[in-house]
Amino acid sequence: MITTVNTEKLNSVLIIEDIYDDVFFLKRILNRTNLTESVHVCRDGSTAMEFLLEKSLEAASGKFAAIPDLIFLDLRLPGMDGWDFLNAYSSLSSLSHEKTKLVIVTNSLNLGDQARALASGLVDSYLMKPVEEQEFRKVIMGLFPDRFS
Repeated sequence: MITTVNTEKLNSVLIIEDIYDDVFFLKRILNRTNLTESVHVCRDGSTAMEFLLEKSLEAASGKFAAIPDLIFLDLRLPGMDGWDFLNAYSSLSSLSHEKTKLVIVTNSLNLGDQARALASGLVDSYLMKPVEEQEFRKVIMGLFPDRFS
């Protein structure tokens, strides 16, 4: 179980995923762990980039809490896929990258995908679907050790 060390929850989590069952599973864990104040879902990379650009503009005006603390990204998305999203995401302000942890959650069986994602310097962790709840919790605790144990 994830317990809160610091009373400060994550301000927001962004899930970039087109499969409803996968979104449901991630949201269920986030709700059960009481990890975040809000969850936003985008079904493709281009919608997610629009959302993040809007939040980056808010952050530039001093609203740093507007940027998601955590992003879950599927690699296989309609339209702008996860790889294209990562390329576009790299062009955002470094303030966005410093504040936000990015976790790939995918069913890609390509052995090179994990190495490629982690080598991008933007991805903090990589999970294979179906994600086991215990593994999910382990990743969260590793990414936010000052908040959760």
